[in-house]
Amino acid sequence: MRTVEWDPKGVVRMIDQRLLPLEFVVLELADPAEVAEAIEDMAIRGAPAIGAAAAFGLALAARQSRAGSRQALMADLERAAALLRATRPTAVNLFWAVDRMLRCARGVGENGPQAVVEALVAEAQRIADEDVEINRRIGAHGADLVEDGFRILTHCNAGALATVDYGTALAVVRENDVSVYREPKVYSAVIATVNGGRYVVAEKAKDKLVAVRMADGAVGWVKPECLRILDMPSDPPVGALEDLNLPDFEPRGRKPIYAGGNSIISRAYRYLGIPYVWGGTSDRGLDCSGFVQRVFAEEGIRLPRVAVDQAGVGMAVDRRSLQPGDRVYFQSGHEIDHTGIYIGGGQFVHAENESTGVKVSDINSDYYSSRWYGAVRLS
Repeated sequence: MRTVEWDPKGVVRMIDQRLLPLEFVVLELADPAEVAEAIEDMAIRGAPAIGAAAAFGLALAARQSRAGSRQALMADLERAAALLRATRPTAVNLFWAVDRMLRCARGVGENGPQAVVEALVAEAQRIADEDVEINRRIGAHGADLVEDGFRILTHCNAGALATVDYGTALAVVRENDVSVYREPKVYSAVIATVNGGRYVVAEKAKDKLVAVRMADGAVGWVKPECLRILDMPSDPPVGALEDLNLPDFEPRGRKPIYAGGNSIISRAYRYLGIPYVWGGTSDRGLDCSGFVQRVFAEEGIRLPRVAVDQAGVGMAVDRRSLQPGDRVYFQSGHEIDHTGIYIGGGQFVHAENESTGVKVSDINSDYYSSRWYGAVRLS
C-alpha cells in the first residue's frame, strides 16, 4: 500500500512508521486533529508524504464539517489548516499542500458546501497521485545515469516511506529493478528482483511471460519487455521466445536484463553452492579450474586441468568486450591462480574458496579488479 491514502469510507489510512520495522500497523484516521497528531508525532515522515497527509487532513475537515454555507465551511477549513500548519512549522511540502487545498476550495465558485467537499477530496487524491508520478519520472530520468557497479549514497530520507510511494533518489535504483514472479502471472507473488544489466538464462515462455534462471539458480517469470535477448547458441532451444515479438531496443528509462539460452551459463548455475575442494572435480567439491573444466566438458569441450593451461585455449578478449560464456582469469603476482566464467553485467561465476564454494562475484570489485589477468573466448 501507499504510505498514506484516502479510504472511500471517509478515513485516511497511514502506515505508522514509528513501529517499523518490528511491526506493520496501518492507522485509520477519521478526524483532521488525528492527522495533525500523526504528523507531529512522526507517525508519518518525509516531506512529500507529510504534504499528502496534510491534504487528506483538509479533505477530512471538509467532509466532517457541518457548515450550512460555503462561507462557514471555509472558516472550518481555515481552522483545520492552522492546526495542520502548526504540526511541522518548517515542512515546506505541508504548507504548499495546505495552501493548494485552500486555493482549490476558494476556486469552486458559488456552488454549495458539498461541491467544495468533493473538489477537496479529488484535489487531495491528485496531490498524492502526482507525487507518485513525479517519483517515477525521477527514476526514469535517472536510470540511464546509473551504470553497473555504481555505489549510491543518498542523503536524508529518500525511499518510498518518505513519499506517497516509490521514493525520490531511490526511485533511480528501483527503476532498474525487474520483478521476477513465482508463476507465469503478473499478479502472482514477486520472489526476487534483478537489477538492470544483469544476465539471466531464458528457459521457456508461457502466457506471454518468460521463465528465467537467475544467478542464484532460482527460476521465476519476467515480463518480456524487461528482457533483451542475446544472440547466442541455445541448449536446450529457446524457440518459444520467438513467438513473443520481444523488443530489440532498450526501453527508455529502464535498463533491461539480458537473457539468452546460453547453455554454458545454465550449466554453471547448476553448481552454485557446491563446496570448494582443492583439486576437486566432482559434485562433492570443486576448485576453480576444476569447476570451469567440468562445465565446459558437459558441452563437449575439453580444457586442460589447471587455470594457467586453460588460459591458453581460445582467443584473448579485451575486458571491455566480455560476453557471457567467456572464461576470466586472475593472477597473484605474475602467475594465473584463479578462473571463472563470465555471466554478464560485470559478474562471473566461480569456485571461490572453502568459505563460499561456487558463487557469483563482481569482476569490478576492488579485490578481483586488482588481480585481473585477462579473458578468453572459444573461437
